Amino acid sequence: MVLSQFSRLGNNEVSKWINVKDKLPEHHQVIMIFSESKHTAVCIFIDNEKALEELRKKGFTIKGKEQDQYSFCSQEIKGNIFSGITHWRYLPKEPQL
Repeated sequence: MVLSQFSRLGNNEVSKWINVKDKLPEHHQVIMIFSESKHTAVCIFIDNEKALEELRKKGFTIKGKEQDQYSFCSQEIKGNIFSGITHWRYLPKEPQL
């Protein structure tokens, strides 16, 4: 979701936590996550099926075990891939300077 799309979201929708059982973010969307261990981080949501399809279109052959349906990845945290994510939320609009 590009930042200009936030203008269509009301303040309540941007600020509320969304259960991953109810709705998932869009592929490659930057969001904030909350985990079972009560950690938060800014992450990129990866739909693994879409990511694999993108690689196949570029000519990569995919081998190996079946992956999870989706991943939450971050460059901020060591290990980079999170598990036990229960909720996510949109990031707020950038401040006006």
